[in-house]
Amino acid sequence: LLHDILEDTPVSHEELTELFGRKVADLVSELTDDKTLTLQERRDKQIRELPAKSIEYKAIKLADHCSNISAIPESWEPERVKAYREWSWSIAELCVDACTHLEKEYKKRNKIGEEQNEIKQQKKRRQKEEIKQTTSEIWIIFSQPNKQVIRVASKLGKQQKNSLG
Repeated sequence: LLHDILEDTPVSHEELTELFGRKVADLVSELTDDKTLTLQERRDKQIRELPAKSIEYKAIKLADHCSNISAIPESWEPERVKAYREWSWSIAELCVDACTHLEKEYKKRNKIGEEQNEIKQQKKRRQKEEIKQTTSEIWIIFSQPNKQVIRVASKLGKQQKNSLG
């Protein structure tokens, strides 16, 4: 959490120095994103500058990505998830020399995340297909001149028939 403190809170570099020393405060400053840049510019800058960063910087960055790759919001569209995973993988690859344990952890969490994401996407596809099928069935019911209406209580999985004539 400390690595994000300068960009997410009003804490200053000076306060960090007083509490944790110059080395820690400087490392946190180095890890802090420049919010005047666009997201894409920040990501490009990280990839461009990462190879020259210290082992400590890379270890923190890789630990952060271990956490983030496990916590991708469910509300994100598949394209956004895919783009994030690809960028995160690019970062992780540049940090693997920092800590083999974190490298293994990242790969494990990324794989689990990919599997969970695929399960979510399959569920969404099934739900869309069910909605499409239900819509088709309702259309057929209302377009049939047999004077019968079928009410479908989809959540309960029950069908009720009522005669109109």
